[in-house]
Amino acid sequence: MISITNLPDDVLIAIFHEFSVPTEAGNPSSLDARSPPWILTCVSRSWRALTISAPMLWAKLRIPVLQHFLASTHRHKYTTAAIVARTQRVLELTQKCKLDIAISTESSQAIPLLKKIMPIICATAPRWKRFTADVSHALFEALQAPKFFPCLEHLELNFSMIYVQSPASDEASTTIDCFRNAHALRSLTLNATDQECHSFTLELLLPWEHLTAYSTNMRHMLNHNFYLLSGIQQLHAELHYEFSDDEVMARRQVFPQLSTLHLDLPSYEACEESEPWNFHIASILKNLHAPSLATLKLSIDNFQVVPKPLLLQCNLDNLSELSICEYLPIISADTLEFLRLTPNVEVLHIAGDDQEYLNALLGDLLAFPSTPVALPRLRVLCVNVNDVDIECPHTIVKVALQRRGAIAHKLWTPLEEVRVLGDPAFGHKDIGCAKSVLQREYNRQKSLYPFYEDEGLPPLRIDGAESGFWHTTRGC
Repeated sequence: MISITNLPDDVLIAIFHEFSVPTEAGNPSSLDARSPPWILTCVSRSWRALTISAPMLWAKLRIPVLQHFLASTHRHKYTTAAIVARTQRVLELTQKCKLDIAISTESSQAIPLLKKIMPIICATAPRWKRFTADVSHALFEALQAPKFFPCLEHLELNFSMIYVQSPASDEASTTIDCFRNAHALRSLTLNATDQECHSFTLELLLPWEHLTAYSTNMRHMLNHNFYLLSGIQQLHAELHYEFSDDEVMARRQVFPQLSTLHLDLPSYEACEESEPWNFHIASILKNLHAPSLATLKLSIDNFQVVPKPLLLQCNLDNLSELSICEYLPIISADTLEFLRLTPNVEVLHIAGDDQEYLNALLGDLLAFPSTPVALPRLRVLCVNVNDVDIECPHTIVKVALQRRGAIAHKLWTPLEEVRVLGDPAFGHKDIGCAKSVLQREYNRQKSLYPFYEDEGLPPLRIDGAESGFWHTTRGC
């Protein structure tokens, strides 16, 4: 066995890189001495030299400004100057690497410290590849300094009451032009973190026509900029809170290149009581035209509120990937009817807040001689890690065995994979446990069919992955 101290430098760097990736579950601050790269520098002299000389270990910069401001008020030696110096040092260690920067503010208390560190961070703007920040007027003032963002591909701006309630948020200040020269920008996320901010509107000057991915839960920013999104390929629209029927997608919107659509549709409580619930959903769906759509993700209360027939202007035969998350599910035939309209789906992700409902929906995927099979080309079945509980493993495995020919004759494409999707914030521990549960159940059920053979099929893969579909505002 080779000691880790004798591993080649490139192998050690690869290990260090996996260890150093920031997560929300761990300490998110790149300035903290307990963050992974700084810990590695304390192990030994050789590891310190290796870590210091590896710029990619430092290139993901996470700075929770409020956390450091509060620490500076309670720790005598942890001064603003020390925080600024540590920020400068981390950026020096990145050398010429492209940067992934995330700055959270959370409170107006942190603004004075933000003003101190932003000039240092903005000096590296030509190397920014991804930039995420809580919006404030101090942030936008600092961002006026860089003239170009030649490498910036992804921009995420989080709006809270810190910005919206600021006295400076008048008509003149709602035009933001600091990113107008970010010509490499391809992905944009505009996120309202407070419910009161969902109706906020600002004029954001940037190369909209270059965007291929757009995500927002700010209803005015959704409708206000649709006409600019001619080349959009991925769209995520969260529509949870109160809106009137003339505010959201009131005009016919055609997205010729849109291939992935994630719609988080409003709940009953979010719609005005004077209007029918499904009227609002219908007004959203009927005006959205996506002839090239291949991936559809629906987050809804339940399928009974979706207009029939489905008013979304796309070719359901073209769908190859489908995700359905129901928050207040009602056991009915509506979901199964929808699945029958998408015969070419190869990847299915289903989730729900109710175990009985989810188990029943999984049962609907079982085919019997008297019923036509749903999703005959399904190859990958995805479930959330929290749903691998109670009776669901039994039904998941039963679906897998039937679709691989153990229970009935093959009337469909053999299922190749069961994929457990987990929350990126909590790492792989829960995913590993869920995979073990499913593997044991698969081995148990398979042993009940002594004459069953896979007939040359590759073994069923029971795999795990982090899911971007895990979190929505309603927390499915």
